[in-house]
Amino acid sequence: MGAFDTGHSLTRHLGIFSRTRPIRIAFILEDDGESQHTLDSVFSYAYSLWGGKRFLIVPAVSGEISEQYWLWLKVYDPDVVYSYCTLPDSVVEKINGEIQPLQLTEHKVHKSHSLLGLRPAISVHGLSSLSVLPAIAAGRLPGEEPATKILGFYDYRAEDRFIGDNFGGDLPLNPITVPALRRLVEPLAIVTSLQVGTGIAADNQIVGVQALLARMCKEQTVTLAQLSGLRIPDAEPDYRRPSSALEVVVGDTFVDRLTFWNIRLSVRVSEDRGLSALRIPAARVQEDDFIDTLCAFLKKMLWQLPGGWSGRPRINVRSHSIPVGELDKLVSCLRAQLLCPVSPPQPISGVETCCPQLDKSSRMRKKGGVSEFLLGAPISGPPGIQISAELLVVRV
Repeated sequence: MGAFDTGHSLTRHLGIFSRTRPIRIAFILEDDGESQHTLDSVFSYAYSLWGGKRFLIVPAVSGEISEQYWLWLKVYDPDVVYSYCTLPDSVVEKINGEIQPLQLTEHKVHKSHSLLGLRPAISVHGLSSLSVLPAIAAGRLPGEEPATKILGFYDYRAEDRFIGDNFGGDLPLNPITVPALRRLVEPLAIVTSLQVGTGIAADNQIVGVQALLARMCKEQTVTLAQLSGLRIPDAEPDYRRPSSALEVVVGDTFVDRLTFWNIRLSVRVSEDRGLSALRIPAARVQEDDFIDTLCAFLKKMLWQLPGGWSGRPRINVRSHSIPVGELDKLVSCLRAQLLCPVSPPQPISGVETCCPQLDKSSRMRKKGGVSEFLLGAPISGPPGIQISAELLVVRV
């Protein structure tokens, strides 16, 4: 006869409450002929979701994952594992047995150079990054200048990927389709040339990267990349040595772009409210006008962005594809114009360079015996803004 049948009290108390937290997704990629376009799609998808800025990208070789990244993957504890490469049965069994994600999927859509063809097919939906906009509007710090613009592509995607990698931009800018968005901020459209009849004023159309950086120095502009990293609960992996620097990665290779993305996960979530990493294309690093504009942008934007202060005590400059001697000019300009120390340039030896220091005792932070279970049930939100995925927390 059980305790309920006899009327005896339980020896332990079980409390259940719910809170919203971002979905965690890990992508598995190989450095193949499609990897640059795959990264474009992963970045675009991640920036569209709240918490997506902190999704983990795991490199693989012939479907195998290195020991360092396997340990990171376990500590990251993803809800979804999405692979763009074929995984051996042994790796699939290991993921299902030790990580137990809600969804483990291999990308089956025919690969193409379009974002649509490479977009992840993930059935567990998370909160849209646009869902953070009302919270920013309602909870500004005293004296903080509110954001008046949100950055998005209209007919433009730079070949050097500077804007897409650092800021995101795949935002529906049609005011008819996103009325809720237009009530909060005005779209700032990145275009190849001024467009007529789009519903976007000519003053809100920007041609070129340098014009964009100069405009963002003058007017508070929020980006999808920024929104995807704001207001995240402090329930991240317990890294032993979190980074506190602005990590500047120079270069265009798979290793450069993957390092730029993953190195942000080593920044404490409470300190990652603005810029924690920046990728500079190789072709830009020798352009004096671009570097001057970039320094002015960092001087203005590095210390305060919409959503909270974002000061960084130092700057690190790294590259996998460019010799460190060719980065001296960039480092000198940063030292001359910015307000914090800039470390000597450092080489990126490989994809493991950005891995945090972890050991087998590292784990997800579960304070006070809290276990997490992600629920996929959608919750309603404003028109044009998707909101879904709640977290059920069980405290024993």
